[in-house]
Amino acid sequence: MKTIHKTKSQTGTRAGFTLLELLGVVAILSILVALILPAVMNAWARAEVTAVNAEFTSLAGAITKFKADYNKEPWSSINIHEAKADWDADPTSKSRIRDIWPQYSFNDQDLDGDGSVNGSWALTGSECLVFFLGGVRSSSGALIGFSKNPIAPLNGTGTNRTEPYPFPADRLIDEDGDGMYEYADQLSGAAIHYVSSNNGQGYSTVAGAPSFYVLSDGTTPWNKGGFQLISAGADGQMGFDLTDNAQTFEAGMEFPGAPAPGRLFERDNITNFHSGTLDDG
Repeated sequence: MKTIHKTKSQTGTRAGFTLLELLGVVAILSILVALILPAVMNAWARAEVTAVNAEFTSLAGAITKFKADYNKEPWSSINIHEAKADWDADPTSKSRIRDIWPQYSFNDQDLDGDGSVNGSWALTGSECLVFFLGGVRSSSGALIGFSKNPIAPLNGTGTNRTEPYPFPADRLIDEDGDGMYEYADQLSGAAIHYVSSNNGQGYSTVAGAPSFYVLSDGTTPWNKGGFQLISAGADGQMGFDLTDNAQTFEAGMEFPGAPAPGRLFERDNITNFHSGTLDDG
């Protein structure tokens, strides 16, 4: 019988990719990244803008609830005093507090518990948003709502209190160090700007009042009878001059005339009166 010997087949082995092939793969990947990354980044940015708009909707709901409870929207400019003499010297703030709490006692009250009644706080629009929706601070720094004692609602003691808006504690900031919180947006950490029509009295144009946006006619405010919430957007810069009250910007259009360089930062601002950023048509 003849023996048949089987031999192993000889197969060639490949050492790997050539340099030229690797360069081709890298080039293809680079092209794919260049095509895909802008779309991914744009989708991410849109999602963040949507999240800010959703938060503005939540804040607007809280403002509506505050108005239902007190028959007034949160003021966007007010002073809080401890001493009767200071209240008497500030009739505008005294009237605004009385509008919300008709039985408020304007006698001396130690609101911050430091043993004196010499404290006064000038609340900006951003601080007013947190103060009226969140209430006063406890000794630990937490917002605890207002006391339901009608003559002393700003007192920080007692358990019979209103329910504060659930501001995340890690986004409460104190930019000017006066003990009054602002609320940072989730994009940049800059304080959300709040300005109101002062319950139908009109947006204030006095020096130091919060700035607001007007229509292209240069005079009529957006949300004329309500309020404006404004986020600085991803760059963290409002752009508009906070020393000027009325800021003309028509969404989706160039600024009228030659804008100041700083105003270019407004393009990514987000508001409660326009979907998306101000630069979206």
